[in-house]
Amino acid sequence: MYDCIIVGGGPAGMTAAIYAARAGMKTGIIEKLNTLGGAMYKTSRIDNYPGFETGSTGPEITSAMEKQVKEFDIDIINDRVIGLNLNDKVKKVFCIDKEIETKSLILAMGVSQSVEESVLKVPGEKEFAGRGISYCGTCDAPFFRNMHIYVIGNKDEAAEEAIYLSDFGKKVTIITNKEKMNISDYFEKSIKEIDNIEIWNNKKVLEFKGNGILEEFVIEDRNTKEQINIKPDEGDFAMGVFIFAGKPNSTNFIDNIVDLENGSIITDEFMQTNIDGVFAAGDVRKKNLRQIVTATSDGAIAAMNARKYIKNNF
Repeated sequence: MYDCIIVGGGPAGMTAAIYAARAGMKTGIIEKLNTLGGAMYKTSRIDNYPGFETGSTGPEITSAMEKQVKEFDIDIINDRVIGLNLNDKVKKVFCIDKEIETKSLILAMGVSQSVEESVLKVPGEKEFAGRGISYCGTCDAPFFRNMHIYVIGNKDEAAEEAIYLSDFGKKVTIITNKEKMNISDYFEKSIKEIDNIEIWNNKKVLEFKGNGILEEFVIEDRNTKEQINIKPDEGDFAMGVFIFAGKPNSTNFIDNIVDLENGSIITDEFMQTNIDGVFAAGDVRKKNLRQIVTATSDGAIAAMNARKYIKNNF
């Protein structure tokens, strides 16, 4: 039996494992991919993680964290979680190949069970993720400073990110496949007050194209069926497309078990969920800033509170 099982091997999961193992807990990470790192691993450039004065890459930071994980007696279990039984004090984690028992559980699956999943599910999206397509304005906006930036989405998240990106791009175009964006009055008013934001309604993205990096994408007018090829503006050396159209759900296997809001796990400041001994960390949590640095913080807090839970209950 484990003291602590962590579902997900991204920055939150690896940090949680390091803190748990250092505290003397028998620890395991369940990761369905063949590499640790989660979404961080596929990020081509990271300039906002402390300790790398000239910036770094996702694989480089993943490698450094993974080496540290391997300094401790932490089991890396390559398997997919398909179910949980959290009714008893000893938790049961059901994977495809095995059943695991643990005294505490930390859920750190990120925003998607697979960094290979896409959001729009159109040709080229996976290929150009991190090569012109981004899902994080805070992470990647500076790469597209003074260029024409495109935002794809229909709800408040897209509007909020477009407002943020308007401070970087010379122009921000929001593309929505609806007659009108489904956003709050606050965001609607805010967008109207910003001169360099425009909205294209009733446009559907069909395909992303390029050679190594994103060079153009194709949209279709849902009314006229006219197709339009969108290419970088003259003088722009790259094309930046930010997608905020909902993310693949990584919490399907805990639906109706752990409290969720819009697919994100609800926790308190101690990373505790509604179930004793079950914690959550990283982007899978309901939170307002999803970054590597906040994920690692969550992981440390979750592990220390898992230790406290075990000490008080076993």
